[in-house]
Amino acid sequence: MRFLIVSILFLLHFSPLLAQDSLLFVVRVDDITSRTTSSQYMPRGILPFQNMMESKGAKVSWAVMPARLAEPGVNTGGELGRQLRETHSRGHEIVLHGFDHICDFDGNSGHEMYHPSHAPFTYAEQSATINKGLKLLADSVNGLRPTSFIPPGHFSDATTHQVLSDEGFRVIGIGAAPGNVLPGFHNIGTSEDFNWALTQNSYVAKRTETLKDIRAKAASQGHYTFLLHDPFTRPGYLNGLVIQWAGEILDSVKVEYGSRLRFVTIRELGEALTQVPTSIETDDVLANDIQLLGNYPNPFNPSTQIRFSLHTSHVIRLTVHDILGREIAVLTDGVMPAGTHSVTFDAGTRASGVYLIRLTSGTNVLTQTMMLVR
Repeated sequence: MRFLIVSILFLLHFSPLLAQDSLLFVVRVDDITSRTTSSQYMPRGILPFQNMMESKGAKVSWAVMPARLAEPGVNTGGELGRQLRETHSRGHEIVLHGFDHICDFDGNSGHEMYHPSHAPFTYAEQSATINKGLKLLADSVNGLRPTSFIPPGHFSDATTHQVLSDEGFRVIGIGAAPGNVLPGFHNIGTSEDFNWALTQNSYVAKRTETLKDIRAKAASQGHYTFLLHDPFTRPGYLNGLVIQWAGEILDSVKVEYGSRLRFVTIRELGEALTQVPTSIETDDVLANDIQLLGNYPNPFNPSTQIRFSLHTSHVIRLTVHDILGREIAVLTDGVMPAGTHSVTFDAGTRASGVYLIRLTSGTNVLTQTMMLVR
């Protein structure tokens, strides 16, 4: 029997990302492949923004509408495709943003996966849309298959989420409370787009408002998604104004949070917040016989249900630990019968942050993460 190697490796690998007083910071840019072709909105392309973000130590998650890559005036001469290949090779993320942002029912933009006043699109219809986008993106960016998804117009439903999960997506960013959408499929949430229609007159006020929102989200959930929409093609972004503004936001955040700040992509944030695989070696018998099924809700406040499944009767110990590995609660310790079990964990007055669930049977250990949000 091969044993799981878990606790110490987990803490060494993930503690820098999951420290309770840290801020995980995502820079997300939606709709970079906009149809707008006017040359007055500059800079035209993603590299100037990318280069500024790299100078601050940040990563960018680019939400791409694949259909735009095939349209004239957007990917002229294949230049945008080349830029996307380069940005991906430099550690930035490409996120699937539907297919073309156009609703198949009424032909309008603003929604694609889900029509708010029409009968829901079927699983087959949504699957076809997502797979069209995956194929075109793979053809344009060296076979890339993303695992993060941004629904056009931020509209999605349970069918969307099931299709995405079945297609291997692991993270979505929608304006709902962050947490597990389906097993292994996590919503990281999002923020308001404070720089929409940014002008010199609103520059300082919008910067102040954004920093206030970052502080509030950092205190309540430990992560923040800094959202921008097609910043290279809208009137509010003349002459690269957004690059200067966004750079000042990052400078302020770096000063305020210092070494506690971690720049991550959407995918990396999802991996940090959802149930993270914690072993480098698996025990085939244990994997088939004992399963740690995670907790719901997640994030939670102040209590959550932790579920696990036993194929046969086992002596098990279910405990909760802080991010430093210190045991703070023993939920079950003894013989449990076969079946699926649910145990309540009440965090009481404990501080917001990431906690570890540990299920032990003999010398075998399964570990997952959960987040308390006050």
